Amino acid sequence: MTKIFLTGATGYIGGDVLHTLLKSHPEYKVRALVRDASKGAAITKTYSQVQLVTGGLDDADVIAQEAQDADVVLHLAATGHLKSVQTIYETLSKRPGTAKPPYYIQISGASALAAGELADKSRVFGTGSDVIYNDLTGIDSIKSLIKQYPSRAVDNYIFSVSEQNSNVKTALVVPPIIYGQGRGPGNQRSMQIPGLAKATLERKKGLQVGSGESRWGNIHIADLSSIFLNLVEKAVESDQDENIWGANGLFFTGAGELSFAEISRRIAVAANDFNLIPTTEVDNLNAKEIDSIIPHGSVLLGTNARAGADRARKVLGWEPEHESLEEHIPTTVIQEAEALGIKAPHRSEWPSSSHFGGFSQLRAMYREALEICDEGWKMREEAMKQDDSVPGDEGADDWDFIYVLIPGDEEGRFCGEFEENNKSPFGKLASLHPNWPWVFTMRGVDRFKWWRQECCKRIQDDFSIYDRNYIGAYGALEVFENILAYFDSVFQPNCDYRDFWPEVEGIALILLARQRDFNITKLHDSKHARDEIVGSLVLATIDALKRQDVFKPNSEIHNLGSALLTFIHWRLDMFYSCIAFFNIYDESLPWIYYRKIKKLRSSPAGWMDRSDILRGHEFDITTMTEVERWEHEDKWRRKAQN
Repeated sequence: MTKIFLTGATGYIGGDVLHTLLKSHPEYKVRALVRDASKGAAITKTYSQVQLVTGGLDDADVIAQEAQDADVVLHLAATGHLKSVQTIYETLSKRPGTAKPPYYIQISGASALAAGELADKSRVFGTGSDVIYNDLTGIDSIKSLIKQYPSRAVDNYIFSVSEQNSNVKTALVVPPIIYGQGRGPGNQRSMQIPGLAKATLERKKGLQVGSGESRWGNIHIADLSSIFLNLVEKAVESDQDENIWGANGLFFTGAGELSFAEISRRIAVAANDFNLIPTTEVDNLNAKEIDSIIPHGSVLLGTNARAGADRARKVLGWEPEHESLEEHIPTTVIQEAEALGIKAPHRSEWPSSSHFGGFSQLRAMYREALEICDEGWKMREEAMKQDDSVPGDEGADDWDFIYVLIPGDEEGRFCGEFEENNKSPFGKLASLHPNWPWVFTMRGVDRFKWWRQECCKRIQDDFSIYDRNYIGAYGALEVFENILAYFDSVFQPNCDYRDFWPEVEGIALILLARQRDFNITKLHDSKHARDEIVGSLVLATIDALKRQDVFKPNSEIHNLGSALLTFIHWRLDMFYSCIAFFNIYDESLPWIYYRKIKKLRSSPAGWMDRSDILRGHEFDITTMTEVERWEHEDKWRRKAQN
């Protein structure tokens, strides 16, 4: 039976490693060092098979005894306690050379890579660095760097003994930013990201160190534990691969990387999207200011520790499996808000037809759904922000025209088939797109009836939410195909950044609206398909516009995204009310939109700081007669179809 001695079992990392070890190998005999009975009780409650050892890191006799009896030692309680590290190694090295080699896995910290920056008193915290360390091909340079700084005593000790002709197999694991909720019996909260989110919520505004250009790698706690698990499994197999242990046994563990400015921005955006703070702005603080808010914040958030997990990938076959830091940040914000007892003002999960606001969660969702690089978001925000180049410009929220996307003829409305002529629930789209889910290829009438039936099966609250936000009885396919067709006419060589981006956001929002259909039909893998479609479209258009150098705001705005947002949020409720389905087309749709939206906007128009009429440089439907509205609608409809 494999005997493991583990320190730090009630800590964030040690606890999650303990969970991973016992879940994967319940046959392992684990003895855990705890400071007192109260700490041990938490372990015993969850893992009754773990044997507790009472003592501290300064109790050399206790640690020596446990190390002497263990096959594998995992020292995860501290990165800088040299005495305990020396005790463990010296005890293990006394074993006879003929015996099975003992294995020692020690934890360190990525701040080791920032030792040079910390020693340079002239360096400004928050400054970036182009240096990226590789633990597979650059191990000698890494050791040379760290050996210059006596403050990294544990790291240097492990480097020193690993180069000796000893039977002890050592490995030094160096985590960067760790995120995600731990699964251990004690602390389940990380430091850097939760601390930054907490400070953002408390001060109601984002914060970063200096320019925020500094970067650390990052890894999900479960992916980090997987690396430790792989090392332990190698040790149990008595693996003696020189690429894993000894002089080469240095493992950085970065699975991703973000600048701290981007992390701070994403935290502020998420907090604002959840209505927890009033702004997405981020303050630049100096080292003294940040340290007064977040202990050691200048070091943890203002230095550079750039390194991937090259060795773990190569020699352990490890790959990260859990969500990225970008994906996890909104969860962290919510968790920290709950811990602080902060509750956002109530907003409905989906916008209802009776209120203009209430779509903060939707906004957060589509931001997440658009899988786009940080630079892309930055360019988007710069190009869409309010400026003086457009009279009355409202930036990304500008309402320029109302564009009604529906098929122009009766046959098109029903996907080319009529209910009385064909009882099949599938229309022409089923043959045109055989790989699409069935709910996408239903004829308009059948989809409308099916949706109403499905909604009525649910409780009243669900009925009111879903029924009021369905994108239309004829479904989103016609809209989606029309918008793709119209995209070609907008995407011209001389187009402006603002000309195309709303198209992308509009498509993203339509696809998100379809997600609700997927959820009901239990097609949960649709998220990946949606992300791929929208993400590819975003990246392709951004790359094209980069080549054309058109990222400059001007007055040529065709904000179709806002019109699509209108279409999704406030589509015609007459589909579900007193006006019959077939009679809806007897009126001018722009006129219906105008009456509906003007009514919805009249109340919040003041605090939204915008007019309560819809107008733009394309046309102003509030000044048109009914005949003119019909003519204008017909013109734009023909453009979409051609």
